[in-house]
Amino acid sequence: MASPQGYNHPSLVLGNIADTRVVGYLNQIDHCRSRIEAAQDKLNSLIMFKRSMTMTLHELMEMGIETSDISERIKETDNTITSAANRYLTVKLENEDAIIQLKQQLNELEITPTPESPIDMDKSKLDPRPLFCESLKLDSQYFSFGSNLKEDPLADIEKFIRSNTGAMGNSSDEITKTACSQISNQISNHNICGTLIISACCTHRNINIFSPLVLDPDKAITAWNMLQPRKIETSLLNQLVTAGSLTGIITDGDHAGASLPLITGAAYGSSFIGMVHILQSESTGSSDIDKLKGMLDHKLRVGGWLENASGSFGVNPDMLNEVKAFLSTQSVSSHVSVITMGCVPTIKANALKLGVKELASIDTNILSGISDQNAGSGIETIQSAAEESNRKAVLTNLQNTRINSIMKSLGDIDHGNNNVLDINSLMQALENYIETVGNKTTVVGVPVHFYIKQITKQDIIEQWLKKYHAPKKE
Repeated sequence: MASPQGYNHPSLVLGNIADTRVVGYLNQIDHCRSRIEAAQDKLNSLIMFKRSMTMTLHELMEMGIETSDISERIKETDNTITSAANRYLTVKLENEDAIIQLKQQLNELEITPTPESPIDMDKSKLDPRPLFCESLKLDSQYFSFGSNLKEDPLADIEKFIRSNTGAMGNSSDEITKTACSQISNQISNHNICGTLIISACCTHRNINIFSPLVLDPDKAITAWNMLQPRKIETSLLNQLVTAGSLTGIITDGDHAGASLPLITGAAYGSSFIGMVHILQSESTGSSDIDKLKGMLDHKLRVGGWLENASGSFGVNPDMLNEVKAFLSTQSVSSHVSVITMGCVPTIKANALKLGVKELASIDTNILSGISDQNAGSGIETIQSAAEESNRKAVLTNLQNTRINSIMKSLGDIDHGNNNVLDINSLMQALENYIETVGNKTTVVGVPVHFYIKQITKQDIIEQWLKKYHAPKKE
C-alpha cells in the first residue's frame, strides 16, 4: 500500500521495517494537510467559477442579451465565497496548530533500535519501474526589497516556495526554511535590492520496488521476536513437524492485526531552488574620479616622455602594467544560491577571461602622414637624413610594439582566466537538473511515497518451513 507523502524521517529506509509510531504520526500530519488542501481547493474553485461567469456575463451583455437574472445569481455566489473563505481560515488555523503539535511529538519520539531487514538481499532484486506519475512545475519570480514596501518580502518568498514545492510533502517545509534562511543571511550581510527565484519541482516516473521479494526466515523470526509480544519458537515448530501436525501454530491471537510493516518500494520526487541576489552598487564621487584621472595622466605622461627620449614609441609595458594594477578593481553585481533536494546537478564555473579582447589596427593615414612629412625637397642633408632615420625608427618600433602587444595579450588571455559562479552557472545547473530527472533509466530523488507490505506471522512460518522442512525431491 502507498504511504503518506514526504517521508523524511531517518528511521524510514527502503528495505527496512518501518516504525509504526512514526508512520502513525506522519499519517496524522498528512490527514491535517489534506483537510487544508480540500478547503483551499473549494475556495479556489468558487473564485474561478465567479470569474468565469463574470466573463460570460460581459459577453452576453455585448450581444444585447438580457442578463439581469444572471447578474443576481452571480451576486448570490459572493455569500458562498465568503463562507468558503471563513471555512478555509478556520480549517487552516486548526490543522496548522495540530501539525505543529504532531511534529513536536514526532521529534521528541525516542526511536528504538530497528532489527536487521528480513529481506534476503542476495535473492531479492530492487527493480526500477515506471509506475509513478511524472510532473514538472517550473516558475520564476522577482522579489524587491525596497524600503517603501509595506509587506514583508520574506513572507511572500516563503509562500511562493512552499506553493511550488508542495509535491515534496513534508520535505517542502525543509526546502522553504533553508531558502528563507539563505535570503535572510544575504540581506544581513549585503545591501540587497532584490532576489530572482527560479523554482522547479518534479515527481519522477521511475520507482524502486523489490521484485522478486524473498524473505530470509531466520532474520524475519528474529525481527518478529524483537517487535511482537507473541514469539515464534523454532523449537516448537520442529516438534510439531516431527509429530506430523502443525495444528496450533497459528492461534486466534496471532490474527489480531499483528504484522511487520516492511518498506518494499518507494516513489521519488525532487526540487530545485535557484536564487540570484541583486546587489546595490554605489558609484564613486566626482572628486575621487578627478583625483584618479590626474594621477593616471601624470603616470602616462612621464612614461611617454621617457620612451620618446630613448627613440621608442608609446609607453613602456612596465609602466602600463603599473597603471593596469592601479585600475584593477572588481565589482560584484549579484550573488547566486542553489538549493536542491533529491538531485544534485552539475555546478560548472564559467571562465572569466582577462586581458585585451581585440587590438586596434594601426591607422594607415597617420603612418603615411609621418612618412610623407618633409618629403619632396629632393635635397638630402645630414640633418634631414637623421630626421628620416628617426622617423623610420619610430615606424619600426611601432610595428615591433604592436607585435609584442599582440603576443603578450595572447599570453594574458591564455593564462589570465578566473573561474566564477554567475547567472550562467545557475542556468547550466537548472538545465543539468532537468536532464537528470528526465532520464528514463536512472532513479533519483527523495521518497515522496513508500510502498509497505505487512508481513504476518503465518508468512514467516511458511518461509521457515519451506527452507528447513521442504519435501525432498526424488
